[in-house]
Amino acid sequence: LGDVYKRQGNYNLCWCPNIHEYCDRSELFVFHLGILSVVGPAPADLHCVRGRNCTSLSVAGVGLLEQNKIRIQLVCGGLAVQITADNILGNAVEVATVLGGNLTFGFGAQFVSTQPKDAYDLCWCSIQPSQAIQCKRDEEFLARAGRLKIEGPTLGHEKECFLGQPCDIRDID
Repeated sequence: LGDVYKRQGNYNLCWCPNIHEYCDRSELFVFHLGILSVVGPAPADLHCVRGRNCTSLSVAGVGLLEQNKIRIQLVCGGLAVQITADNILGNAVEVATVLGGNLTFGFGAQFVSTQPKDAYDLCWCSIQPSQAIQCKRDEEFLARAGRLKIEGPTLGHEKECFLGQPCDIRDID
């Protein structure tokens, strides 16, 4: 089959008996052969707030395990992003599965220190010893588990107020 980049879930495997003709329409695949399970997370939109810890995040999916890894990257397969002192190389810490197959994780007890951003990719990797995938290199985190938005104000604002006059501070994003 090659690499699978479609959505996780369970799919029907069907066969087209037209051996000497084209099998170019779905209605020709009439024999049910079984089920294909595409293991992985269902993408979720999550957020963390600058100046607070980023814990108790959760994604649902199919076949998720404690050995799975979540990493923050600019784009999946690209450079990792560190948002707290705890999540070295962008890796999530405190990864555990819970009832219903949800994968819960966080980025440590330290406060989020990175600048706010619309969203980073949350990227997923499943350790596969038989395929030499150890989930240690950025390029092994190809499946998007969702997006992580960092909320809060940016740094570097300069405002001026005058003694004895009303002061109105606006437009801080």
